[in-house]
Amino acid sequence: MNILKNNLKLKLAIIFAAMFFILMFFPMAVSAATITNVAITGAAEPVAGQTKPNVFGYGETTDTSLCFVGGGQWFKGHNISTIGTAMGSSETFVAGQTYTLCVGVKPTAGNTFSANPTATINGVPAHVLMQAGELNAFLVFTMPGFTVTPAGNYTFPAKTEGFTTSDEYKFTVQNTVDEKITVDVKLSDAWTSGFNVTTALPGNPIAGIDLGKGGGKVVFTISPKTTLLPGIYDMKVTVTGKIASTGASLPPKSFDVSFTVNGIKYPITVQNDGDGTASADRDSAELGEKVTLTATPKAGYRFKEWQVVSGDVIISDNIFYMNASPQTVKAIFEPLPAGKYAVNIQTGEGGTAKANVTSAKKGDIVTLTVKEDEGYMFKKWSIVSGGVTIYGDEFTMPDNDVTIKATFELIAESDVPDLTEPSETEPDTTGDLDEINLSKDEENSNTRKWLWILFGVLLTVIIGSVVALVIIRKKEKKQSGNNSN
Repeated sequence: MNILKNNLKLKLAIIFAAMFFILMFFPMAVSAATITNVAITGAAEPVAGQTKPNVFGYGETTDTSLCFVGGGQWFKGHNISTIGTAMGSSETFVAGQTYTLCVGVKPTAGNTFSANPTATINGVPAHVLMQAGELNAFLVFTMPGFTVTPAGNYTFPAKTEGFTTSDEYKFTVQNTVDEKITVDVKLSDAWTSGFNVTTALPGNPIAGIDLGKGGGKVVFTISPKTTLLPGIYDMKVTVTGKIASTGASLPPKSFDVSFTVNGIKYPITVQNDGDGTASADRDSAELGEKVTLTATPKAGYRFKEWQVVSGDVIISDNIFYMNASPQTVKAIFEPLPAGKYAVNIQTGEGGTAKANVTSAKKGDIVTLTVKEDEGYMFKKWSIVSGGVTIYGDEFTMPDNDVTIKATFELIAESDVPDLTEPSETEPDTTGDLDEINLSKDEENSNTRKWLWILFGVLLTVIIGSVVALVIIRKKEKKQSGNNSN
Protein backbone atom coordinates (compact mmCIF):
# COMPACT_ATOMS: atom_id res chain seq x y z
CA MET A 1 0.00 0.00 0.00
CA ASN A 2 2.88 2.38 0.75
CA ILE A 3 4.31 1.67 -2.66
CA LEU A 4 0.94 2.56 -4.22
CA LYS A 5 0.62 5.66 -2.04
CA ASN A 6 3.97 7.15 -2.92
CA ASN A 7 4.30 5.99 -6.56
CA LEU A 8 2.54 8.50 -8.81
CA LYS A 9 3.34 6.64 -12.02
CA LEU A 10 1.89 3.41 -10.68
CA LYS A 11 -1.29 5.25 -9.69
CA LEU A 12 -1.62 6.70 -13.17
CA ALA A 13 -1.09 3.29 -14.79
CA ILE A 14 -3.78 1.67 -12.63
CA ILE A 15 -6.24 4.49 -13.34
CA PHE A 16 -5.51 4.30 -17.07
CA ALA A 17 -5.98 0.50 -17.18
CA ALA A 18 -9.20 0.65 -15.16
CA MET A 19 -10.70 3.25 -17.45
CA PHE A 20 -9.66 1.25 -20.52
CA PHE A 21 -11.30 -1.93 -19.30
CA ILE A 22 -14.44 -0.10 -18.22
CA LEU A 23 -14.86 1.57 -21.59
CA MET A 24 -14.02 -1.53 -23.57
CA PHE A 25 -15.92 -4.19 -21.69
CA PHE A 26 -18.84 -2.39 -20.02
CA PRO A 27 -20.99 -2.56 -23.22
CA MET A 28 -20.31 -6.29 -23.34
CA ALA A 29 -21.48 -6.66 -19.77
CA VAL A 30 -24.90 -5.51 -20.87
CA SER A 31 -26.12 -8.57 -22.76
CA ALA A 32 -27.28 -7.71 -26.37
CA ALA A 33 -29.55 -10.31 -28.01
CA THR A 34 -28.99 -11.71 -31.51
CA ILE A 35 -32.39 -12.37 -33.09
CA THR A 36 -32.54 -15.49 -35.24
CA ASN A 37 -36.29 -15.85 -35.73
CA VAL A 38 -39.19 -13.40 -35.89
CA ALA A 39 -42.80 -14.48 -35.47
CA ILE A 40 -45.36 -11.95 -36.72
CA THR A 41 -48.97 -12.56 -35.71
CA GLY A 42 -52.23 -10.74 -36.29
CA ALA A 43 -51.45 -9.52 -39.83
CA ALA A 44 -54.76 -8.86 -41.59
CA GLU A 45 -55.28 -11.11 -44.64
CA PRO A 46 -57.01 -9.49 -47.63
CA VAL A 47 -60.47 -10.33 -48.93
CA ALA A 48 -61.55 -10.03 -52.57
CA GLY A 49 -63.33 -6.73 -53.17
CA GLN A 50 -61.79 -5.11 -50.09
CA THR A 51 -60.24 -1.67 -50.59
CA LYS A 52 -57.55 0.41 -48.89
CA PRO A 53 -55.28 -2.58 -48.24
CA ASN A 54 -52.51 -0.53 -46.70
CA VAL A 55 -54.75 0.61 -43.86
CA PHE A 56 -54.85 -2.97 -42.59
CA GLY A 57 -52.91 -3.93 -39.51
CA TYR A 58 -49.57 -5.59 -40.21
CA GLY A 59 -49.53 -7.54 -36.97
CA GLU A 60 -47.03 -7.56 -34.14
CA THR A 61 -44.03 -9.58 -33.11
CA THR A 62 -44.47 -12.14 -30.36
CA ASP A 63 -41.52 -10.73 -28.38
CA THR A 64 -41.73 -6.93 -28.52
CA SER A 65 -38.78 -6.56 -26.15
CA LEU A 66 -36.44 -7.77 -28.90
CA CYS A 67 -38.00 -6.30 -32.04
CA PHE A 68 -41.14 -4.56 -33.25
CA VAL A 69 -43.15 -4.10 -36.46
CA GLY A 70 -42.21 -0.78 -37.99
CA GLY A 71 -44.66 -0.79 -40.90
CA GLY A 72 -45.75 -2.66 -43.97
CA GLN A 73 -46.81 -2.49 -47.60
CA TRP A 74 -48.90 -4.48 -50.12
CA PHE A 75 -47.60 -5.14 -53.61
CA LYS A 76 -49.36 -6.38 -56.73
CA GLY A 77 -47.98 -9.68 -57.98
CA HIS A 78 -45.16 -11.72 -56.48
CA ASN A 79 -42.35 -9.51 -55.14
CA ILE A 80 -39.36 -10.39 -52.99
CA SER A 81 -37.99 -6.90 -52.54
CA THR A 82 -39.30 -3.48 -51.67
CA ILE A 83 -38.59 -2.41 -55.25
CA GLY A 84 -41.83 -2.78 -57.19
CA THR A 85 -45.33 -1.42 -57.70
CA ALA A 86 -47.04 -0.87 -54.38
CA MET A 87 -50.83 -0.91 -54.13
CA GLY A 88 -52.55 2.40 -53.71
CA SER A 89 -54.66 3.06 -50.65
CA SER A 90 -57.87 2.94 -52.69
CA GLU A 91 -57.06 -0.11 -54.84
CA THR A 92 -59.20 -3.21 -54.52
CA PHE A 93 -58.09 -6.81 -54.08
CA VAL A 94 -59.25 -8.82 -57.10
CA ALA A 95 -60.24 -12.48 -56.88
CA GLY A 96 -57.75 -14.78 -58.59
CA GLN A 97 -54.89 -12.25 -58.47
CA THR A 98 -51.64 -12.64 -56.52
CA TYR A 99 -50.44 -10.09 -53.96
CA THR A 100 -47.43 -9.82 -51.67
CA LEU A 101 -47.42 -8.48 -48.10
CA CYS A 102 -44.17 -6.93 -46.84
CA VAL A 103 -43.78 -6.37 -43.08
CA GLY A 104 -40.80 -4.38 -41.82
CA VAL A 105 -39.35 -5.38 -38.43
CA LYS A 106 -36.78 -3.36 -36.49
CA PRO A 107 -34.70 -4.53 -33.48
CA THR A 108 -35.05 -2.70 -30.17
CA ALA A 109 -32.06 -0.78 -28.84
CA GLY A 110 -28.97 -2.93 -28.32
CA ASN A 111 -30.30 -5.94 -30.24
CA THR A 112 -29.39 -7.12 -33.73
CA PHE A 113 -30.53 -9.70 -36.24
CA SER A 114 -28.38 -12.70 -37.07
CA ALA A 115 -26.80 -13.10 -40.50
CA ASN A 116 -29.58 -15.37 -41.76
CA PRO A 117 -32.73 -14.81 -39.71
CA THR A 118 -36.04 -16.50 -40.45
CA ALA A 119 -39.57 -15.17 -40.10
CA THR A 120 -43.20 -16.27 -40.14
CA ILE A 121 -46.35 -14.26 -40.78
CA ASN A 122 -49.47 -15.68 -39.15
CA GLY A 123 -47.59 -18.96 -38.74
CA VAL A 124 -46.62 -19.25 -42.43
CA PRO A 125 -42.89 -19.18 -43.36
CA ALA A 126 -42.06 -15.87 -45.03
CA HIS A 127 -39.31 -14.81 -47.43
CA VAL A 128 -36.72 -12.67 -45.59
CA LEU A 129 -34.70 -9.78 -46.96
CA MET A 130 -32.29 -7.77 -44.78
CA GLN A 131 -31.74 -4.10 -45.54
CA ALA A 132 -29.73 -1.70 -43.36
CA GLY A 133 -30.20 -3.84 -40.25
CA GLU A 134 -33.97 -4.07 -40.72
CA LEU A 135 -35.76 -7.33 -41.48
CA ASN A 136 -38.34 -7.36 -44.27
CA ALA A 137 -40.67 -10.37 -44.29
CA PHE A 138 -42.60 -11.16 -47.50
CA LEU A 139 -45.63 -13.42 -47.82
CA VAL A 140 -47.58 -14.14 -51.02
CA PHE A 141 -51.38 -14.27 -50.98
CA THR A 142 -53.50 -15.45 -53.92
CA MET A 143 -57.06 -14.26 -53.92
CA PRO A 144 -59.53 -17.09 -54.60
CA GLY A 145 -60.85 -17.27 -58.19
CA PHE A 146 -61.37 -20.57 -60.00
CA THR A 147 -59.23 -23.62 -60.71
CA VAL A 148 -58.95 -25.80 -63.82
CA THR A 149 -57.89 -29.48 -63.58
CA PRO A 150 -56.38 -31.24 -65.34
CA ALA A 151 -54.93 -28.59 -67.63
CA GLY A 152 -51.87 -28.24 -69.78
CA ASN A 153 -50.30 -30.02 -72.74
CA TYR A 154 -52.69 -32.97 -72.80
CA THR A 155 -52.07 -35.34 -75.72
CA PHE A 156 -54.72 -37.79 -76.85
CA PRO A 157 -53.58 -41.38 -77.37
CA ALA A 158 -52.52 -41.72 -81.01
CA LYS A 159 -55.05 -43.32 -83.35
CA THR A 160 -54.24 -45.45 -86.37
CA GLU A 161 -57.34 -44.61 -88.37
CA GLY A 162 -58.18 -41.06 -87.31
CA PHE A 163 -60.27 -39.67 -84.47
CA THR A 164 -63.93 -40.34 -84.05
CA THR A 165 -66.57 -38.52 -82.04
CA SER A 166 -66.11 -41.00 -79.20
CA ASP A 167 -62.67 -39.53 -78.40
CA GLU A 168 -62.83 -36.83 -75.78
CA TYR A 169 -60.88 -34.76 -73.28
CA LYS A 170 -62.39 -33.74 -69.96
CA PHE A 171 -61.44 -30.95 -67.54
CA THR A 172 -63.09 -29.50 -64.45
CA VAL A 173 -63.58 -25.84 -63.51
CA GLN A 174 -64.20 -25.19 -59.79
CA ASN A 175 -65.17 -21.95 -58.05
CA THR A 176 -62.99 -20.91 -55.08
CA VAL A 177 -64.60 -17.49 -54.52
CA ASP A 178 -67.02 -17.09 -51.64
CA GLU A 179 -69.80 -16.00 -53.98
CA LYS A 180 -71.33 -17.11 -57.28
CA ILE A 181 -69.26 -16.74 -60.45
CA THR A 182 -69.95 -17.23 -64.18
CA VAL A 183 -67.44 -18.96 -66.49
CA ASP A 184 -67.02 -19.34 -70.27
CA VAL A 185 -64.88 -21.71 -72.35
CA LYS A 186 -63.35 -20.83 -75.71
CA LEU A 187 -61.18 -22.84 -78.12
CA SER A 188 -58.63 -21.49 -80.57
CA ASP A 189 -60.46 -19.82 -83.43
CA ALA A 190 -59.11 -22.40 -85.90
CA TRP A 191 -60.81 -25.27 -84.04
CA THR A 192 -64.17 -23.88 -82.99
CA SER A 193 -65.86 -25.35 -86.08
CA GLY A 194 -64.25 -28.79 -85.80
CA PHE A 195 -64.79 -29.65 -82.13
CA ASN A 196 -67.65 -29.80 -79.67
CA VAL A 197 -67.40 -28.36 -76.16
CA THR A 198 -70.13 -29.75 -73.91
CA THR A 199 -71.02 -30.18 -70.25
CA ALA A 200 -73.14 -32.57 -68.28
CA LEU A 201 -75.58 -29.78 -67.49
CA PRO A 202 -79.03 -29.79 -69.11
CA GLY A 203 -78.91 -28.33 -72.59
CA ASN A 204 -75.11 -28.64 -72.69
CA PRO A 205 -74.37 -24.91 -72.50
CA ILE A 206 -70.76 -23.81 -72.95
CA ALA A 207 -71.06 -20.11 -72.07
CA GLY A 208 -72.31 -18.20 -69.06
CA ILE A 209 -72.28 -21.19 -66.71
CA ASP A 210 -73.02 -20.27 -63.11
CA LEU A 211 -70.95 -21.88 -60.39
CA GLY A 212 -72.14 -21.74 -56.79
CA LYS A 213 -70.15 -19.92 -54.14
CA GLY A 214 -67.07 -21.57 -52.77
CA GLY A 215 -67.15 -25.00 -54.43
CA GLY A 216 -69.43 -25.11 -57.42
CA LYS A 217 -67.83 -26.97 -60.31
CA VAL A 218 -68.59 -28.22 -63.79
CA VAL A 219 -66.96 -30.80 -66.09
CA PHE A 220 -66.35 -29.79 -69.71
CA THR A 221 -65.79 -32.24 -72.58
CA ILE A 222 -63.94 -31.51 -75.84
CA SER A 223 -64.46 -33.94 -78.73
CA PRO A 224 -64.10 -33.80 -82.54
CA LYS A 225 -67.27 -33.39 -84.58
CA THR A 226 -65.98 -35.62 -87.38
CA THR A 227 -63.14 -38.07 -88.03
CA LEU A 228 -59.86 -36.16 -88.21
CA LEU A 229 -57.25 -36.52 -90.93
CA PRO A 230 -53.73 -37.58 -89.92
CA GLY A 231 -51.66 -34.89 -88.27
CA ILE A 232 -51.03 -33.07 -84.99
CA TYR A 233 -53.76 -30.75 -83.76
CA ASP A 234 -52.68 -28.19 -81.15
CA MET A 235 -55.40 -26.04 -79.65
CA LYS A 236 -55.51 -23.50 -76.85
CA VAL A 237 -58.36 -23.69 -74.36
CA THR A 238 -59.20 -20.47 -72.50
CA VAL A 239 -61.48 -20.31 -69.47
CA THR A 240 -62.73 -16.88 -68.43
CA GLY A 241 -64.91 -15.94 -65.46
CA LYS A 242 -66.48 -13.05 -63.61
CA ILE A 243 -68.19 -12.45 -60.30
CA ALA A 244 -71.92 -12.72 -60.88
CA SER A 245 -72.99 -9.94 -58.51
CA THR A 246 -70.55 -7.25 -59.68
CA GLY A 247 -69.47 -8.39 -63.14
CA ALA A 248 -65.83 -8.02 -62.07
CA SER A 249 -63.57 -10.13 -64.31
CA LEU A 250 -61.42 -12.91 -62.91
CA PRO A 251 -57.96 -13.64 -64.37
CA PRO A 252 -58.38 -16.11 -67.28
CA LYS A 253 -56.65 -19.48 -67.40
CA SER A 254 -55.34 -20.95 -70.67
CA PHE A 255 -53.82 -24.33 -71.46
CA ASP A 256 -52.97 -26.43 -74.50
CA VAL A 257 -54.54 -29.66 -75.69
CA SER A 258 -52.83 -31.72 -78.40
CA PHE A 259 -54.55 -34.22 -80.69
CA THR A 260 -52.18 -36.65 -82.44
CA VAL A 261 -53.71 -38.57 -85.33
CA ASN A 262 -51.73 -41.24 -87.15
CA GLY A 263 -52.82 -42.05 -90.68
CA ILE A 264 -53.66 -45.46 -92.13
CA LYS A 265 -50.65 -47.44 -93.31
CA TYR A 266 -51.02 -48.88 -96.82
CA PRO A 267 -49.09 -52.00 -97.96
CA ILE A 268 -46.18 -51.88 -100.43
CA THR A 269 -45.33 -54.84 -102.69
CA VAL A 270 -42.09 -54.99 -104.71
CA GLN A 271 -41.70 -57.48 -107.58
CA ASN A 272 -38.93 -58.29 -110.10
CA ASP A 273 -38.81 -59.85 -113.54
CA GLY A 274 -36.49 -62.67 -112.53
CA ASP A 275 -33.24 -61.09 -113.73
CA GLY A 276 -32.36 -59.49 -110.40
CA THR A 277 -33.71 -58.63 -106.94
CA ALA A 278 -35.70 -55.65 -105.71
CA SER A 279 -36.91 -54.28 -102.37
CA ALA A 280 -38.33 -51.22 -100.56
CA ASP A 281 -37.12 -49.72 -97.30
CA ARG A 282 -40.53 -50.43 -95.69
CA ASP A 283 -43.45 -52.82 -96.08
CA SER A 284 -46.15 -50.17 -95.59
CA ALA A 285 -46.42 -46.38 -95.35
CA GLU A 286 -48.83 -43.59 -94.50
CA LEU A 287 -50.09 -41.05 -96.98
CA GLY A 288 -47.22 -38.79 -98.07
CA GLU A 289 -44.40 -40.89 -96.59
CA LYS A 290 -41.21 -41.30 -98.60
CA VAL A 291 -40.39 -44.81 -99.91
CA THR A 292 -36.92 -45.74 -101.21
CA LEU A 293 -36.50 -48.64 -103.68
CA THR A 294 -33.43 -50.77 -104.38
CA ALA A 295 -32.81 -52.94 -107.49
CA THR A 296 -29.83 -55.30 -107.89
CA PRO A 297 -29.37 -57.08 -111.26
CA LYS A 298 -27.89 -60.52 -111.60
CA ALA A 299 -24.66 -61.10 -113.50
CA GLY A 300 -24.89 -60.04 -117.12
CA TYR A 301 -27.85 -57.74 -116.56
CA ARG A 302 -28.43 -54.15 -115.64
CA PHE A 303 -31.38 -52.31 -114.11
CA LYS A 304 -33.66 -50.73 -116.70
CA GLU A 305 -36.70 -49.20 -114.98
CA TRP A 306 -39.46 -49.39 -112.37
CA GLN A 307 -42.97 -50.24 -113.40
CA VAL A 308 -46.08 -49.41 -111.35
CA VAL A 309 -48.15 -52.60 -111.37
CA SER A 310 -50.99 -51.20 -109.25
CA GLY A 311 -51.47 -47.84 -107.64
CA ASP A 312 -50.74 -44.37 -108.95
CA VAL A 313 -47.36 -43.30 -107.57
CA ILE A 314 -44.61 -41.65 -109.60
CA ILE A 315 -41.11 -43.12 -109.16
CA SER A 316 -38.08 -40.85 -109.64
CA ASP A 317 -34.48 -41.74 -108.75
CA ASN A 318 -35.72 -44.88 -106.93
CA ILE A 319 -38.04 -42.76 -104.73
CA PHE A 320 -41.82 -42.36 -104.51
CA TYR A 321 -44.23 -40.81 -102.02
CA MET A 322 -47.08 -42.92 -100.73
CA ASN A 323 -50.64 -42.40 -101.91
CA ALA A 324 -53.78 -43.42 -100.01
CA SER A 325 -53.95 -46.93 -101.50
CA PRO A 326 -51.86 -50.13 -101.68
CA GLN A 327 -48.92 -49.91 -104.14
CA THR A 328 -47.21 -52.64 -106.19
CA VAL A 329 -44.08 -51.85 -108.18
CA LYS A 330 -41.81 -54.06 -110.32
CA ALA A 331 -38.10 -53.87 -111.15
CA ILE A 332 -37.27 -54.48 -114.82
CA PHE A 333 -33.79 -55.57 -115.88
CA GLU A 334 -32.15 -56.01 -119.29
CA PRO A 335 -29.07 -57.80 -120.62
CA LEU A 336 -25.85 -55.83 -120.66
CA PRO A 337 -24.58 -54.73 -124.06
CA ALA A 338 -21.50 -56.60 -125.22
CA GLY A 339 -18.32 -55.38 -123.55
CA LYS A 340 -20.14 -53.39 -120.87
CA TYR A 341 -20.48 -53.98 -117.14
CA ALA A 342 -23.26 -52.97 -114.74
CA VAL A 343 -23.08 -49.88 -112.52
CA ASN A 344 -25.40 -50.30 -109.52
CA ILE A 345 -26.06 -47.53 -107.01
CA GLN A 346 -27.62 -48.10 -103.59
CA THR A 347 -28.77 -45.40 -101.17
CA GLY A 348 -29.56 -45.25 -97.48
CA GLU A 349 -31.84 -42.94 -95.53
CA GLY A 350 -31.20 -39.24 -95.95
CA GLY A 351 -30.96 -38.71 -99.70
CA THR A 352 -30.65 -40.20 -103.18
CA ALA A 353 -27.68 -41.08 -105.39
CA LYS A 354 -27.14 -42.10 -108.98
CA ALA A 355 -24.50 -42.60 -111.66
CA ASN A 356 -24.52 -40.96 -115.06
CA VAL A 357 -24.78 -44.43 -116.68
CA THR A 358 -26.21 -47.83 -115.75
CA SER A 359 -23.39 -49.69 -117.55
CA ALA A 360 -19.95 -48.85 -118.89
CA LYS A 361 -16.97 -50.33 -120.72
CA LYS A 362 -13.64 -50.96 -119.08
CA GLY A 363 -11.76 -47.66 -118.78
CA ASP A 364 -14.85 -45.44 -119.01
CA ILE A 365 -15.15 -42.61 -116.42
CA VAL A 366 -18.30 -42.96 -114.34
CA THR A 367 -19.61 -39.87 -112.50
CA LEU A 368 -21.61 -40.10 -109.27
CA THR A 369 -24.03 -37.51 -107.87
CA VAL A 370 -26.01 -37.23 -104.63
CA LYS A 371 -29.04 -35.24 -103.48
CA GLU A 372 -29.43 -34.74 -99.74
CA ASP A 373 -32.76 -34.65 -97.93
CA GLU A 374 -33.48 -31.72 -95.65
CA GLY A 375 -31.66 -32.14 -92.34
CA TYR A 376 -29.11 -34.61 -93.78
CA MET A 377 -25.66 -34.32 -95.25
CA PHE A 378 -23.71 -36.69 -97.51
CA LYS A 379 -21.17 -38.74 -95.54
CA LYS A 380 -19.33 -41.14 -97.87
CA TRP A 381 -19.32 -43.59 -100.78
CA SER A 382 -18.90 -47.27 -99.91
CA ILE A 383 -17.70 -49.90 -102.39
CA VAL A 384 -20.07 -52.86 -102.03
CA SER A 385 -18.39 -54.79 -104.88
CA GLY A 386 -16.21 -54.13 -107.93
CA GLY A 387 -12.89 -53.07 -106.41
CA VAL A 388 -12.79 -49.46 -107.66
CA THR A 389 -11.35 -46.29 -106.15
CA ILE A 390 -13.47 -43.12 -106.13
CA TYR A 391 -11.76 -39.77 -106.65
CA GLY A 392 -13.89 -36.62 -106.53
CA ASP A 393 -17.15 -38.52 -107.14
CA GLU A 394 -15.65 -40.35 -110.14
CA PHE A 395 -14.13 -43.75 -110.78
CA THR A 396 -12.71 -45.67 -113.73
CA MET A 397 -14.75 -48.67 -114.81
CA PRO A 398 -13.03 -52.07 -114.39
CA ASP A 399 -13.82 -55.22 -116.36
CA ASN A 400 -16.51 -56.31 -113.92
CA ASP A 401 -19.79 -55.12 -112.40
CA VAL A 402 -19.60 -52.40 -109.73
CA THR A 403 -21.99 -51.73 -106.84
CA ILE A 404 -21.60 -48.56 -104.78
CA LYS A 405 -23.61 -47.29 -101.80
CA ALA A 406 -24.15 -43.65 -100.73
CA THR A 407 -24.38 -43.00 -97.00
CA PHE A 408 -25.94 -39.90 -95.42
CA GLU A 409 -26.05 -38.63 -91.83
CA LEU A 410 -28.17 -36.24 -89.82
CA ILE A 411 -26.83 -32.73 -89.47
CA ALA A 412 -25.89 -32.20 -85.82
CA GLU A 413 -26.81 -28.92 -84.15
CA SER A 414 -23.11 -28.18 -83.71
CA ASP A 415 -22.68 -28.26 -87.50
CA VAL A 416 -25.20 -25.43 -87.93
CA PRO A 417 -23.87 -21.98 -86.95
CA ASP A 418 -26.08 -20.07 -84.53
CA LEU A 419 -26.25 -16.58 -85.99
CA THR A 420 -28.17 -15.32 -82.97
CA GLU A 421 -25.49 -16.31 -80.44
CA PRO A 422 -23.45 -13.31 -79.24
CA SER A 423 -19.73 -13.34 -79.92
CA GLU A 424 -18.93 -12.80 -76.27
CA THR A 425 -20.69 -14.11 -73.23
CA GLU A 426 -21.96 -11.35 -71.02
CA PRO A 427 -21.46 -11.82 -67.30
CA ASP A 428 -24.45 -12.99 -65.34
CA THR A 429 -25.43 -10.04 -63.20
CA THR A 430 -28.49 -11.72 -61.78
CA GLY A 431 -28.00 -13.04 -58.30
CA ASP A 432 -29.87 -13.90 -55.19
CA LEU A 433 -31.06 -10.61 -53.73
CA ASP A 434 -31.09 -12.18 -50.28
CA GLU A 435 -27.43 -13.22 -50.43
CA ILE A 436 -26.35 -9.81 -51.73
CA ASN A 437 -28.19 -7.90 -49.01
CA LEU A 438 -27.26 -10.33 -46.26
CA SER A 439 -23.57 -10.10 -47.15
CA LYS A 440 -23.81 -6.31 -47.10
CA ASP A 441 -25.54 -6.45 -43.72
CA GLU A 442 -22.81 -8.68 -42.29
CA GLU A 443 -20.13 -6.37 -43.70
CA ASN A 444 -21.81 -3.30 -42.19
CA SER A 445 -22.17 -5.09 -38.84
CA ASN A 446 -18.44 -5.95 -38.73
CA THR A 447 -17.53 -2.39 -39.73
CA ARG A 448 -19.65 -0.93 -36.93
CA LYS A 449 -18.06 -3.30 -34.42
CA TRP A 450 -14.51 -2.22 -35.23
CA LEU A 451 -15.49 1.45 -35.27
CA TRP A 452 -16.84 1.11 -31.73
CA ILE A 453 -13.64 -0.61 -30.60
CA LEU A 454 -11.50 2.12 -32.20
CA PHE A 455 -13.69 4.81 -30.62
CA GLY A 456 -13.33 3.18 -27.20
CA VAL A 457 -9.53 3.01 -27.48
CA LEU A 458 -9.26 6.63 -28.59
CA LEU A 459 -11.63 7.84 -25.87
CA THR A 460 -9.72 5.91 -23.21
CA VAL A 461 -6.38 7.36 -24.34
CA ILE A 462 -7.77 10.90 -24.40
CA ILE A 463 -9.41 10.69 -20.95
CA GLY A 464 -6.39 8.95 -19.45
CA SER A 465 -4.08 11.60 -20.88
CA VAL A 466 -6.20 14.42 -19.48
CA VAL A 467 -6.33 12.82 -16.02
CA ALA A 468 -2.60 12.18 -16.07
CA LEU A 469 -1.92 15.78 -17.12
CA VAL A 470 -4.09 17.14 -14.28
CA ILE A 471 -2.33 14.96 -11.69
CA ILE A 472 1.10 15.92 -12.98
CA ARG A 473 0.23 19.62 -12.87
CA LYS A 474 -0.98 19.30 -9.28
CA LYS A 475 2.19 17.45 -8.39
CA GLU A 476 4.34 20.13 -9.95
CA LYS A 477 2.49 22.90 -8.05
CA LYS A 478 2.90 21.00 -4.79
CA GLN A 479 6.60 20.50 -5.34
CA SER A 480 6.94 24.19 -6.31
CA GLY A 481 5.30 25.23 -3.04
CA ASN A 482 7.59 22.97 -1.01
CA ASN A 483 10.67 24.40 -2.71
CA SER A 484 9.57 27.96 -1.96
CA ASN A 485 9.30 27.10 1.69
